[in-house]
Order: sequence, then C-alpha cells, then structure tokens
Amino acid sequence: MHFASAATLIAAMLPLAYYGFSRGYTGIGMLSVFAFTTILGVLIGIFITRPVYAKFIENFYKQKRKHIKYVTMA
Repeated sequence: MHFASAATLIAAMLPLAYYGFSRGYTGIGMLSVFAFTTILGVLIGIFITRPVYAKFIENFYKQKRKHIKYVTMA
C-alpha cells in the first residue's frame, strides 16, 4: 500500500522535475528542486525510515514483554 502511494507521488513529480530542469532555475524551474527533494524524501521514508522504525518498535515490545514477565513472576 505504501509503495503504491510512493509510486503515485513519484509519477506525479517526474513531469514537474523534467519540465523544471529543462527551463532552468527561474520561474517554473524552481519547482524542479521541490519535485526532486519530494521524490528523495519519499524514497528515504519508504526504504530507510520505515524499516528502522519497525525494528525499533519490535525491540521496544520485546523489552516490554520481558519486563512484564519478570514483574508477574515476582
């Protein structure tokens, strides 16, 4: 599901980035920087941030379960 939304955003930003790079860095060309950073942010979010956050939550719940086990046994 998240990959589909990322692909949709990238597909929407690619024409803007292409059109902006072909016009230079004035007027509409400034939008190419916006399109490029948006695409980069989505890719970083999907491929780096989400897996790291999932691993963090997994470790958090593992530690919480260990703590609960020790508390209930005491």
